[in-house]
Amino acid sequence: MIRKCLSGTRQVLRVPLWAVALLVACVGCGPEGPEIVPVTGTVLQNGQPVSNASITFYAAQGRPSYGTSDANGNYSLEYSRDVEGAVVGSHTVVVTMTSLGPPPAVEAGAPSSRRAAPTRGRREGGPMEVTLPEPVVVSADTESLDLVLP
Repeated sequence: MIRKCLSGTRQVLRVPLWAVALLVACVGCGPEGPEIVPVTGTVLQNGQPVSNASITFYAAQGRPSYGTSDANGNYSLEYSRDVEGAVVGSHTVVVTMTSLGPPPAVEAGAPSSRRAAPTRGRREGGPMEVTLPEPVVVSADTESLDLVLP
């Protein structure tokens, strides 16, 4: 009778220990994901803030981050709906300016031509996309990244 009781107790203890071992093993399972850090800054062109610009940071490895500049040219990036920032590492940065205003006026008396000169990749009043010439590096200690457009 004592033997029966001990073996029953031993079996009951094995199940919880097995369950605890499985739980501990699974806690470390699964992908950790990339390191994401907050990224903010100002978009400037000719020393002036650029408002209403779409900013995309294309990571060398990982998914891109997106943001939009406000009236003062300030932006912050989102990695996903719930996560702000960008992946640590090198990025190709593309800025799309959507409110550029009217194209420059032609001076009176200037010679006219049948073909208009190209306007750096945009139609009259349409968006202009600029890819920064150098990669932008996001690091864990990045505080602010100002984007100066050519």
